[in-house]
Amino acid sequence: MSAVPYLLILAGSYFAGGLPFGLLLGKLHGVDVRLAGSGNIGATNVGRLCGRPWGVFCFILDCLKGYLPVFIATQALAARYDLSSDACGILAAIGTVGGHVCSPYLKFKGGKGVATSAGAI
Repeated sequence: MSAVPYLLILAGSYFAGGLPFGLLLGKLHGVDVRLAGSGNIGATNVGRLCGRPWGVFCFILDCLKGYLPVFIATQALAARYDLSSDACGILAAIGTVGGHVCSPYLKFKGGKGVATSAGAI
């Protein structure tokens, strides 16, 4: 069996996990969350700087960012390409959390991965 599909799941999940929703929500409010508050791109800092509802929204987006790659990998890709569902889920979880913590869009800096890990689990 080829390792290529598994590597593609890992890479795709990594790039999906790297999407900096906290930074994007902060920019919508004219704030660079990396330079204000705690300097973290996570939901707590977004809530502190942009208001509690935006922090909750950031938390939900980060959870979905962890959940969706795992769901897609285990439910759609594993069955379609006759892959191990467990292996696909584990690789997708590792990829998405790794992408959040070391975002390729933010020079390999990112958040702590709490909400993304919760979504992946």
